[in-house]
Amino acid sequence: MVAETVRLTCPGCGAKIEVTEDLSRFACAYCGNEVLVNRAGGAVSLIPVLEEVRDGAARTASELAIKRLSGEIEKLLRQREPVAKDVGGFFGDVLLGVGGILAVVAGVWMLVQNTSYECFGWPLVLGGFLGVAYFLGQWAKVGDARTELERLDTLIKDKRAELDRHNEIVKG
Repeated sequence: MVAETVRLTCPGCGAKIEVTEDLSRFACAYCGNEVLVNRAGGAVSLIPVLEEVRDGAARTASELAIKRLSGEIEKLLRQREPVAKDVGGFFGDVLLGVGGILAVVAGVWMLVQNTSYECFGWPLVLGGFLGVAYFLGQWAKVGDARTELERLDTLIKDKRAELDRHNEIVKG
């Protein structure tokens, strides 16, 4: 029985080569480059061995990158957690600020009205200003925390995208 042959072109030098179905790897008789015979989906093609080595190196590099990126993402997620709590806990500070503003208004009203509660006016004004000052300080802190949270979220998103690319390389 005669083996079926396919006529292909050498990827190294362009020479016409006849490949039999029993060959899986050979060296071109014209340029000496080693090639692999790739049979997939009914098609036959030639792949330089160098390309196979490059693909293997890329796969190995991606496997290492997956491990590194997974660790970096976990570290970023741990860094993100307390920052997110700072941003999320701001509601109580808002209430304190509103309460401070109300205390200032009530204290000033007592002072202006010359009521019998005038003795409470100055402490209310002072306490209210302290509450407002605390609120403004927290507001600035939350602004910084939001900026840090956005930075961390961007880094995590970018690392996950890179991780997905390396997973695709490994899956081949």
